Amino acid sequence: MNTSSVKCINRPFTFLRVSAGSEELSVVIEYRGRPFAVTFVEDDCGLNPDEVQDVEWTEDELAAFSRGEWIFHHLRVSALDSNDDALEVLGMDLNAWESTFPSFRNPNDMIYQLCDKLCDDLDACRFPLRLSGFFVDQNGDTRDLKQVGKDYSFLIDQACKWVHVCDRNNMCFLVAVMYPTLQDVAKSGLVVNLIR
Repeated sequence: MNTSSVKCINRPFTFLRVSAGSEELSVVIEYRGRPFAVTFVEDDCGLNPDEVQDVEWTEDELAAFSRGEWIFHHLRVSALDSNDDALEVLGMDLNAWESTFPSFRNPNDMIYQLCDKLCDDLDACRFPLRLSGFFVDQNGDTRDLKQVGKDYSFLIDQACKWVHVCDRNNMCFLVAVMYPTLQDVAKSGLVVNLIR
């Protein structure tokens, strides 16, 4: 997969043009203060324009499709955490899709719409722009959310109060209180033994 990183704060932004044969292209952007991965995946189901409802095609567009000059893409926008991994929040789907996007059309407006939807969902539950914090694991060690541990991942509840730590099979084996700072860990009466 080709991936590049771009900081996009204000519109307009020119995204890379995607052509047939590129399989998958992903760009990391920042929009409304939040990081997102924008991924284009080439349609491999042989979708034809006549199968897409609610779109009126011009004769030139249909002729160009017949000549193989453009293809359909699946466009996915995913919210990211501070490590540029997929952000996982309990009870929320932080991926937005547009499944029948023609490669000749400028994707900017659709990307902004998908990003706005995810931003609105995160803003509605007051999820922080940059997630950071600490938790105490089952051994009494303090861990930074940026360094959960090898082969582990985590989910955060919408109120950012609980960390659900999962193994590589996505099985939750620990639910811990999330502390915004190390000082908050100490204030709770726990010994801070930060794992680095």
